[in-house]
Amino acid sequence: MTQGRMQTVTQVRDGSSLAHRAALRFAEFARPFSVVVAIFSAAVLLAMTTTSSYAKNCSLDDKCTEDLVVVGNNGALFGGSVSTFAPGSAGNNKPLHQIIGHAPGFDGVSGVAISPDLQDIAVGNQLANDILQFGAGSTGNSAPSAVIIGPDTGNNNPTGTVFLQGDDEDGIFAVANTLGVVIAPDSGIGICAPVSEGGAGFSLGTITEFFEGDSGDVIPLNNSPVVLAIPPIPPGVLENATIGGCLSFLGGPTGLASDSTGKLWVVNSLFGYVTSYADDASGDAFPDNIIGSGVLSATGGEFVAVDGESDGEIFVTDAGTNTIQVFDTDTFFGTLVATISGRWLHSPMGIDSNGDEVYVAINGRNSFLMYDNDFGQLEAGGSPRFNVRVQGGATGLHLPTGLAVPHPPPVD
Repeated sequence: MTQGRMQTVTQVRDGSSLAHRAALRFAEFARPFSVVVAIFSAAVLLAMTTTSSYAKNCSLDDKCTEDLVVVGNNGALFGGSVSTFAPGSAGNNKPLHQIIGHAPGFDGVSGVAISPDLQDIAVGNQLANDILQFGAGSTGNSAPSAVIIGPDTGNNNPTGTVFLQGDDEDGIFAVANTLGVVIAPDSGIGICAPVSEGGAGFSLGTITEFFEGDSGDVIPLNNSPVVLAIPPIPPGVLENATIGGCLSFLGGPTGLASDSTGKLWVVNSLFGYVTSYADDASGDAFPDNIIGSGVLSATGGEFVAVDGESDGEIFVTDAGTNTIQVFDTDTFFGTLVATISGRWLHSPMGIDSNGDEVYVAINGRNSFLMYDNDFGQLEAGGSPRFNVRVQGGATGLHLPTGLAVPHPPPVD
């Protein structure tokens, strides 16, 4: 028995020795190839760096303006993150940049917006009650370049953000403040309901606007203070706002979009409709449109996008029914054009369009989808197949909420 064991051990040792010598010989044979591999790896890293620079610095004439996608993730880790995906991303793609960590100060990431010059990203930071701005190339544990916070800002659960388009709107972005009870005398018109006979009425939420780069406790642009209170506390607290009041018909505003004329579109999730306002609207402004009432689910409609081709259509995600609703905006109340559904639309939220494609953040599946922008050719009830799905562990997507793509300049 002892001799047999010794023979077995010797065989194993000899085998290991042979394997070891074979490995050494293979390493010696493969050494020239390792140089090739090193050169190839360096080339890949250089290409990644080049792609990053291209995505950050590309001009409005470059193809990247149509394909970059910025997604806000409302994940539990570090209070959220913001991911930027390179042109052509599909499947389980790693983002080009991901801002994540303690330094960004995320706490309830909601809407995101990217400036027309591709230099800045604005983030609605709900639970921290502030608005964060980052350079478009920011990544990792980066601190924001600007933070709008304080009592004069009018921040009140900021959610959706959008950079305004139009000739006179360069460098201005709008913010939807979901909370805040606006108290005003009951005029019998607007969303205000009388809280007592001959008393005051109330509506919910405000819109504020700021310059790109604003920071600190800044007053919103075109400020028209509204009177706030939380019933049954009597009115008397002024809150700064660009748009707010009974006639504005705001009701829990969440998602925002801007068309090429500078008109602002607002999803009012509390009541299930979309309102629009002229580019110079301020104060208790009556909307230009009220669209989707009776179609969008209350507390379900989350975000809105405008057709980049300016043919009078808006796209609204409805998380309550897991659909995208498409409306024509030619009339005050609009017309339902199509209802997009499908098993991948599980709690759709952020939505945006560059004119050729429509991108949608899917909160319930940790993904985002890209469709061709031909929704207007569908009949109500149509369900087109998406062209691209980005999903998987490498993407870092976790409960995505806001989504934004750069918008090409309007065609004269």
